[in-house]
Amino acid sequence: MSLFQKIKAKLTSKDERTQEKSKWIPILPPKQNDYQGQPAAIVFLVIMGCMLVFRSLMHTFETHGGAVIIAGYTIEQVNDPMIIWAWAWSGVFQIIEVMVLWMILIRYRKFIPLVYIMLLMDNLLLKLVGVIKPTTPPAGGAPPGAIFYLIMLPLLIVFFFLSLRKSSKYIVA
Repeated sequence: MSLFQKIKAKLTSKDERTQEKSKWIPILPPKQNDYQGQPAAIVFLVIMGCMLVFRSLMHTFETHGGAVIIAGYTIEQVNDPMIIWAWAWSGVFQIIEVMVLWMILIRYRKFIPLVYIMLLMDNLLLKLVGVIKPTTPPAGGAPPGAIFYLIMLPLLIVFFFLSLRKSSKYIVA
């Protein structure tokens, strides 16, 4: 028995206990982890999920809403409480986005391609907003967040297609 089959057997034996627990959470539909895409798409999504947790917590709880550390603005540029509040507000929505991402990774892997579409839309819409409503560039050129999104766009597209491509080993948990 291969390592993959052993892990699958262990996870399937937990299925009965999971069904018992789901009776206590009636708002969630039954577990749907019959993901058939490439395992690399899951691994990339886990890494992406960790980075997005960091980003959302920084925007929500960091003193200047992440505008200084993530976006590269100076303290003088973001000294207005409304600007800091707007960054924190976006962080709250990012926390919700991350919660959905992790819920799908843990319980509803069947919807992993949908998560990639959500992340692609997030990336493209942020770029569109930047074009429609340009801001004063931060001191020192392109902010780390902008560079992050330039790198992520092609990666998200590649892993989206990998999540659609059938794997020879289905991942069922």
